[in-house]
Amino acid sequence: MRLKGWPAKTAVSLGVVIAGNSFGSVLLRAGMKHDVVRYSFQPTVLLGEFLGFLSSGDVWLGIVCRIIAGIAFLCLLSWADYSYVNPSAASGYILTVFLGWAMLGEVVPPVRWIGTLLITGGVLLVGLTPARTTPATDPGRAEAGACADDRARASRLP
Repeated sequence: MRLKGWPAKTAVSLGVVIAGNSFGSVLLRAGMKHDVVRYSFQPTVLLGEFLGFLSSGDVWLGIVCRIIAGIAFLCLLSWADYSYVNPSAASGYILTVFLGWAMLGEVVPPVRWIGTLLITGGVLLVGLTPARTTPATDPGRAEAGACADDRARASRLP
């Protein structure tokens, strides 16, 4: 399966990064909806709030989503250029704004939607470029963008 020249692993990994970061951020925000921290910086109050955050299922689920997204991001970096991966991952901004509106009930002004759409347009431009433009640093690499498990499989072939 290829998506406009993207190998399937790139499309799937990028999807995991975008979804994991967006859902993780919204879940963390849902778990952190406390007004006390805004009004008090007393250590005992902050400690109590911190312990309250640790008991929130939304916070833990958000952390798990962000960890999964981080692992997918690292995998992407193993076969694609950073100058491609990081801007492409920014396409999650539109999903994050939408989830903030849909799940958290945030009021999103039109100017914020327009700004988010402009960022997304820039991301689409980055997506039109190849994921890897620099040559592979490993001379034994069968193809640019091959990951370690691909090389390991290739070394076992006769």
